[in-house]
Amino acid sequence: MKRFFLLLVLAISAAPSFAQTTRVTGLISDIWFFSNNFSTYNQAGDTALAVFYIDSPELLPACGDGPPRIAISTDHPLYDSVVSAALAAKISQKRVQMWHLPTCNLRENSWDFSLFSFAD
Repeated sequence: MKRFFLLLVLAISAAPSFAQTTRVTGLISDIWFFSNNFSTYNQAGDTALAVFYIDSPELLPACGDGPPRIAISTDHPLYDSVVSAALAAKISQKRVQMWHLPTCNLRENSWDFSLFSFAD
């Protein structure tokens, strides 16, 4: 009984963090790559971003007024995997599911990346 109660408490506490993400399903229409500080070039310690545009009415303007897009930075542990999968999906025209957080911390006008999956 204690195990059941513990699992129930863990499930309830984990639910709000997943509920804060928004799922978007569609085709990747464009991917942009650029330095976080694209007006200057600094090899030491600068991060880069990949920004995904998805053809889907589910993808709303980022943080209220930015373009409808999702960003991931090179310091994210899954950056290489997500970019590779997104490029493969774009080339093969496979639908994807991408989740984003309700924040724009990486860029003031791009949703922050959360999860990636192939939809088909």
